[in-house]
Amino acid sequence: MQKLVTFLIFLLIVVLIALVTIPQWAVKKPDKVLIGHFPDVPNCWLYFGLDQGLFEKYKLEPKLIEFSSYEEALDSLQNGRIDCFFSFPWSFLLQEMADTLTEMEGDTVHLQKAIMSFYSTSEKPYGALVVPEKSAITDVKKLSRKKIGVVRHPYAELEALLVRALQQEISPRNVHTESVEKSQVSSLLEDKEISSALLYEPNLVRMLQRGKTQILQEDPISSYLIDAYPLQVACISTSFLTKKSEAALNFRNALEESLQFGDLNEADVRGSLADYMNLTTSESRKVRLPLFETYETIDRDAIQNFADLLTSEGVLPDTLETQGQGIFFDMFE
Repeated sequence: MQKLVTFLIFLLIVVLIALVTIPQWAVKKPDKVLIGHFPDVPNCWLYFGLDQGLFEKYKLEPKLIEFSSYEEALDSLQNGRIDCFFSFPWSFLLQEMADTLTEMEGDTVHLQKAIMSFYSTSEKPYGALVVPEKSAITDVKKLSRKKIGVVRHPYAELEALLVRALQQEISPRNVHTESVEKSQVSSLLEDKEISSALLYEPNLVRMLQRGKTQILQEDPISSYLIDAYPLQVACISTSFLTKKSEAALNFRNALEESLQFGDLNEADVRGSLADYMNLTTSESRKVRLPLFETYETIDRDAIQNFADLLTSEGVLPDTLETQGQGIFFDMFE
């Protein structure tokens, strides 16, 4: 019995020495993930996951890189300087796809894949037409021959789609729009240089919080024209998916946990927005969050219909078959 006890003690000492002396190179380091972003509300679940340490939980070392232009971000994504980006306007990405097809004169495999898609819908509108607080305009029909300000950035198609959406209520020739800077909206409304403005988040909540405007009509594009209006799309690099497949899978798992956990803790999700977007506490509590779908559930027909609509309105130069261009994928390899 004594020999057995001595042997077990000896064995335990050997194991402990082995554990202590494991070389540093044998311990797997976290995989670095370079996450590009343009500070915006749809990125709230990404910000929440970063704040909660969910990416570290999946053995990742995330680095957030801010971009000031979508063109620079797309170039970085396609050339391996970042692994993913949150998030491009759908219209911008579809335009890029159309331009690439024209340059290549045929089919091409795109260097980025859609991992999340964000929408404004009639049930969950992400924007609205606003008017001054004491405006006599109480119905969309009364905007006939009135000037409507449209904050163009980041959705270049807004003016064309707004005219198309309002034509059900107003004759198209009587819908007058003007592209304006977001910093001008308040003064233009106050000076009656525009009668209404189409705003999306976070510009909408900031304007409403100032107390001098009110909502005339919830997002007219999703109300009258296209119920699920595709706003933005988060993309992951094809190179990241293929060359760092384990890290890409862990990134997907961390993001999905952030989405699931965030659904149960929306107040914390909004709190993350306050930190990353310089929103006030009041603004972050009231800002509208868009509807989202993950890469597995993106409504591909809805994206195709949107591309067709952009073509009919002259935003895209020609018909674009989105489902055959490699932007969508079904699984992580």
